[in-house]
Amino acid sequence: MASLSSDPFEFYNRCHTVVIGCISFMKIKTVENLYRYQLWPKNSSLWECLILHRCLPIMRYTILGLLFMATASSLAQSSQQSISIVELFTSQGCSSCPSADKLLKEAVNSNSADGEVYGLSFHVSYWNRLGWKDPYSSEQFTERQKWYAKKMRLSRIYTPQMIVDGQDEFVGSQKPKLIASLKTSFSANKKSAISITNLRKTEDRLTISYTGQNISSGEVLNLAIVQRIASNHVPRGENRHKTLVHSNVVRAFRSIPAQKSGEVALDLPELNTESSYEVIAYVQNLNTLKISAVGKATL
Repeated sequence: MASLSSDPFEFYNRCHTVVIGCISFMKIKTVENLYRYQLWPKNSSLWECLILHRCLPIMRYTILGLLFMATASSLAQSSQQSISIVELFTSQGCSSCPSADKLLKEAVNSNSADGEVYGLSFHVSYWNRLGWKDPYSSEQFTERQKWYAKKMRLSRIYTPQMIVDGQDEFVGSQKPKLIASLKTSFSANKKSAISITNLRKTEDRLTISYTGQNISSGEVLNLAIVQRIASNHVPRGENRHKTLVHSNVVRAFRSIPAQKSGEVALDLPELNTESSYEVIAYVQNLNTLKISAVGKATL
């Protein structure tokens, strides 16, 4: 059995062809033929036949107008994406964090039919005082976690902490919590697309162009450069003598007032030429923390 097309434009074109065919067929039946073959009631006047003949083009454009509105509505729905932003606050100095790092990797690499996960692993700095300085840590990432704690009215910051779509926060190693939160996100929090183009990289800077949809005032555009896989040996601290593997490690991050389009530059740290990197963009409301638009590009 043939299935309906999922392409709104293809659906419109097919319907347009059918409508034109029907209208053309009807117009072939001139007023004389309508009378000749008694396709029009005998007691009807010639004016009624002429009115029918004149109304056919109006019918055509009315039907096509309705089809256009249906197509536009379908396009608006198709531009919404089932993508979740999962931010993990973690550290190589924290013995509880490797299980959360592993869980984030599983979520990012999962092939779920319900939706896709864009993961960001923020390595905080406050564990560095306990014998091992995390090479991916940044005070900027600690400040972002503090910002979340203030907005969410949390009494403290901790690791590992996961935050899904800026709405749900929980201990980052709790898989049932993550599954439940992603299920809610995929079904209830559809996001519009951000197009990332024209990536221009120098030795210490990356410049990108972007275009977004449905951008509102009071929102920021978050841009992150993430290293897909990062691994290193830890000689000291709570994870001493272990080789830790991380997924989607944030290496550079910047937030700017959101606009429908623009150009942004990010300062680059020293990058591993053997690793792969991506740029992740997401629009976030400063008051509700809700994430409404997302995009991704390979660096």
